[in-house]
Amino acid sequence: RAESARIRAFRSLEAIRGFAKRMDDRELLARIELVRRCNPQGLLLCVERLQASAERREAAPAARRKLQAVDVHLTTVHKAKGLEWDTVVLADDFPSQEDLA
Repeated sequence: RAESARIRAFRSLEAIRGFAKRMDDRELLARIELVRRCNPQGLLLCVERLQASAERREAAPAARRKLQAVDVHLTTVHKAKGLEWDTVVLADDFPSQEDLA
């Protein structure tokens, strides 16, 4: 059972996939492909382990020092919120300023 009401509104995974294709939602398409390829229970267990590991690393003082010492940061928009860099490169799944005009 999906937590998201948005996802529960669809009758099947293929219906969600069709919607994601029509909307060109690459993130949703990637998630659907992951669910299609993997055992759902194994996938959930793996995500829980990754999340716990990331939380431990983020809580460690060394992780904060290491953040300043690297040349390239690969992060999500949400994790980068409030941080600043001289140069930022976004993946091609963000609309350009021309697309928004």
